[in-house]
Amino acid sequence: MVALIGGSLTFSLEGATASQVETAAGASLMLALGLSDASSLTVAVTQSSTRLLAESKDRRLATVWTVTYRAVVVVEEVFAVLRAAAEIKAETSTFSGILADQLVATGVGAALVSATLVVQSFSPVTVEYVLPSTASITPVEANGINVSGAEAYSD
Repeated sequence: MVALIGGSLTFSLEGATASQVETAAGASLMLALGLSDASSLTVAVTQSSTRLLAESKDRRLATVWTVTYRAVVVVEEVFAVLRAAAEIKAETSTFSGILADQLVATGVGAALVSATLVVQSFSPVTVEYVLPSTASITPVEANGINVSGAEAYSD
């Protein structure tokens, strides 16, 4: 039995391309969530701009990236992935460091990443248990984590 997990995150970052963000976000999620099969992960990115409110008269636009992801994991790994995602949601600094390293590895300037990368949100993970030969089960939310077909993880 396998589980289909998914979620999203948003961060601000200047000077990166969609391809760089997609590659770096995928690698970061693999590392941070402990996913073992890169071929099971799909990542989509969208870019938007938001106006920064600054004390100066000089207001500028910030680039905000939204990353959505889905991955297929074996059921035995689901609770470890949920735990990792909950830790990222509670404290984004470690994930920010991983993402920064991956962005630099894709060619985004280290100084630019250091100056402009801010992880803004990391959504609860959605989990659907899927039998290889059947359709997915509708997810439900339990203990702040979207879970379907199993008891919710909690500490």
